Amino acid sequence: MNRYVLLSVLLGVFLSAGELVAGTSPGRDSLFQQGLVRYELGDYRKALAIFQEAQTANPRDTVLSYYIGLCLYHIGNYSAALSAFDMACHNDSLSALAYLFRGKTLSAMGILQGALESFAEALRRDSMLSVARVEAIQTLCALRDYDGAKMMLGSHPGTDELFVFGRSLANAGRFEDALPYLKATVERDSENYSARLSLGDVYFALGINDSAGVIYVDLMLKNPQAAIIAKRLAYYYERAMQKTHAYTTSIMFMQKYLRLSGDTSASTLGAIGKWFYAIGKYDSAATYYRLALRWDSTSPAVHYNLGLSLYQLGEYDAAESELQQAYALSAQSLKFPVLVMKSLGGLYLRVKNYNGAIKSYSRANEIDPSDAEVAYGLASAYDLSSERRQALRWYRRYISLGSAVSADTALLERSRQRVNELSGGDTHRP
Repeated sequence: MNRYVLLSVLLGVFLSAGELVAGTSPGRDSLFQQGLVRYELGDYRKALAIFQEAQTANPRDTVLSYYIGLCLYHIGNYSAALSAFDMACHNDSLSALAYLFRGKTLSAMGILQGALESFAEALRRDSMLSVARVEAIQTLCALRDYDGAKMMLGSHPGTDELFVFGRSLANAGRFEDALPYLKATVERDSENYSARLSLGDVYFALGINDSAGVIYVDLMLKNPQAAIIAKRLAYYYERAMQKTHAYTTSIMFMQKYLRLSGDTSASTLGAIGKWFYAIGKYDSAATYYRLALRWDSTSPAVHYNLGLSLYQLGEYDAAESELQQAYALSAQSLKFPVLVMKSLGGLYLRVKNYNGAIKSYSRANEIDPSDAEVAYGLASAYDLSSERRQALRWYRRYISLGSAVSADTALLERSRQRVNELSGGDTHRP
């Protein structure tokens, strides 16, 4: 039973006797107890029907109004819940909790300023109601009033308050600000799974990889069936193994995440494909990219990566088809079509389709005339097609662009050599 339910049930049972003294109907208490049982079991619709039946003979019973509000809140009927909590707020003994849930209801409706006012009123009526303070901090962060949330913490914040504030800062991308609050939370409660996970994520976002890895590995050892930790470890090992490209551990953990979560999204399958490609297992990479396309056939990136994998396998026709699809699907952006057209150009050069290469590189140049690799591709394609003038033009263009961006020195030297050879009438092709 969560803390809200326990607190509410205890208070409700305590108040029910007092309400009976005030002249409630004889059957009210029996119905109230039946409703509490259904409520504790999570059967909110049945509990609601019982509480409403009890209130028929007791229309001014504020305890019943409170529980009716709770049931309506849990089934998502927020406007009706709000009316019930408004009535429950008139019960002095119950008002702090009623304002708390009034605020949670308004928050669920997206009325954050009103929610904040209700949480503040709950605290005014019971300053020890820490859950109201936690909700207020969370709401202030949602309103981007981080200074106000920090003030709400006070000089002696509770563990839950520290955690909520730290996590909210992290969710807003303020990782450096979040770090001390999450560290303080974990120092107080070293077994807090959510806090440790959030702290690990902040370390990872800040590039403090060793600290992130220690937390993720420990959480995995303690929770071997936790899918979310397996996914975190996959990306942690991707970064840790970047220099060596030893991505087999990333593959292992992402496959574990796939088994545990059933998440067959294009991003999950595509990540596994990317790592197989990085270690040279192009057939496995192609398999995962094809699986990803079953779930999202409109992803230009997946078509592109499948095309590259098929190219490495020597399946040039299939690779061309995938790269063409990637280009067609990426027409709304600029950078990606250039990448696709460069890859197509390289493929056409490989299969000696020089006209196709010229067309692909020309399309890329139309989108981004400043791309040095495109200029070199055009130079090579024209050179191999024996179109001397165009080859000279594009070699010179590459030398100009490449010198400005510190391009490959070997290619620059080779281009200068070809310019000299072609300018002197030497028709020797590379």
